Amino acid sequence: MTANQSLTDQDIEFKCIPWNNPDQLRAIIIGQQVDFSATPSNLAAIFYNRGHQLSLLNISVWNIMWILSNDKKLNNVAVRHPASS
Repeated sequence: MTANQSLTDQDIEFKCIPWNNPDQLRAIIIGQQVDFSATPSNLAAIFYNRGHQLSLLNISVWNIMWILSNDKKLNNVAVRHPASS
């Protein structure tokens, strides 16, 4: 959305402000430097619990879950059934 500015016909401009750590993101949000933000869900919960006036619009889970293993033969999460004897 930032790259193609798809909502300029509605007088909405997107700007990406990269942040380096959660404390910096908290300062940006509390300082009202942004109108909306993509944040980790735990940070949204912290804001809520501290009484900040924010609205949660979405919890995105696509492409953020990884399964790690030291088994070099494991290359998917399909259920393996033992061979019948």
